[in-house]
Amino acid sequence: MSDKKTAILMATYNGEQYVAEQIDSLLAQTDSDWTLYIHDDGSKDHTQEIINKYAETHDNIVVMDFPGGNGAKENFFKMMFSVDADYYMLCDQDDVWLPEKVAKTRAYMTNLEESYPDKPLVVFTDLQVVDKDLKMKASSFFNYSGIHPQFLHTFADCAATPFTTGCTMMFNEKAKRSVVYPAPLANMHDEWITLCVLRNGGKAEALMTQTILYRQHGGNTFGAISSKNGIAWEKLGKLQSVWQANKKRYQMLSSLGYGSPLKFLYYKLKYKYKTLTLK
Repeated sequence: MSDKKTAILMATYNGEQYVAEQIDSLLAQTDSDWTLYIHDDGSKDHTQEIINKYAETHDNIVVMDFPGGNGAKENFFKMMFSVDADYYMLCDQDDVWLPEKVAKTRAYMTNLEESYPDKPLVVFTDLQVVDKDLKMKASSFFNYSGIHPQFLHTFADCAATPFTTGCTMMFNEKAKRSVVYPAPLANMHDEWITLCVLRNGGKAEALMTQTILYRQHGGNTFGAISSKNGIAWEKLGKLQSVWQANKKRYQMLSSLGYGSPLKFLYYKLKYKYKTLTLK
């Protein structure tokens, strides 16, 4: 057993259909040296009953008690700042973790810490995209969504696109301490954590393997969107929405001291050029 504590943070809301299967996938991990913290955001179904039963029978599962009703982003933030650990992992209620997710991610984090012992660090991975019945839709989320982590390393690069998926992330205590909060302009918790880490000279490194079955069922807060025919057009549908989305992203980055709109545009175009020239 490691002397470093790993906290898995699961936010739930009306998740009775899938949450037990997700918790079972955590309990089936080859590395069981962790504590699962769950906070429900005011479910109207049987989610709270299900998670309470797991907590009653497993010492490493804790149901947290604080006011909810603020959405996934705030739920994760409040859990993160209510728990003390060396490493943190974020967990959605409706996916399935592959058996070696914790082991592989922590091993990669440990190696990264040896190279960068004083830096805030984020490790994230690829995913397998599946339907509600766990049938494969795409073997690689990165390929499916047109995300190229090899071009995204610095705070400046973050203009391009959100690229860390929260349910695959592990970050260290130094990363947590780098997070600016409250974060009214944050689009989502995972993106904000990554931005704060890179802004503070940290590292966000991709483990290029799939560690999660990323379930798409129509009720996802955010889901996988194919890059075919242009991800922006498929997701947003019209030019005005594309403009508004980029404006919102720039405002978020700007709140962390990103720089001018011209810098933002330059790094978006730079990333686009690199991806277009890939063979």
